[in-house]
Amino acid sequence: MDISGTILTVCDHLYPGAYRAVEHDGAVYMLKGDHQFNGDNQFIDDIKEQTGVEITFFYQDTRVITTIYQNGSRIIGTGVNAVVYKEVIQNGQPAFYDGVEIENEMHFAYYTPIFDAKEKCIGMLSVAKPTKEVVHSKMKS
Repeated sequence: MDISGTILTVCDHLYPGAYRAVEHDGAVYMLKGDHQFNGDNQFIDDIKEQTGVEITFFYQDTRVITTIYQNGSRIIGTGVNAVVYKEVIQNGQPAFYDGVEIENEMHFAYYTPIFDAKEKCIGMLSVAKPTKEVVHSKMKS
C-alpha cells in the first residue's frame, strides 16, 4: 500500500467520521469526525521522521497542515498548482507528478483526494519524496 493510503487508513481508525471543513473568523479548519487537523502536527511529523516523506493536507487548494517549512515556519495557507487542483480536486482522482519543487529540491509527489460524507471531494493529501532519494534507493536495489 502507498504511504498516502496508509495515512488515510490510520486516520480512519484514529478519528472515526467523515472529513469536513469548518470556516471560522476567516480561517479554515479541517476535521475528520471530531478531530481537528490544524495544529496537530505530531502525527505527520512522526511519519515524516520515519519515511523522509513530506506530508500535506489540503482543504480545496490550500494547505491546512504540512511538514514543509519555509523560513522557519510551516507553509500553512499556501496554495497548490492549478493543474493539480483541477486533476485531483475537480476530477476527484489521485495523481502522481515528478518534478515538483519543494524547498528548492525536486520531488516525486502523489496527491490523493479526500471526500466528505456526501462523497464530494473537499481536499487532498499530498506525499512527496525527494527525487534524488528515490533514484538513489533504486540504484542500490
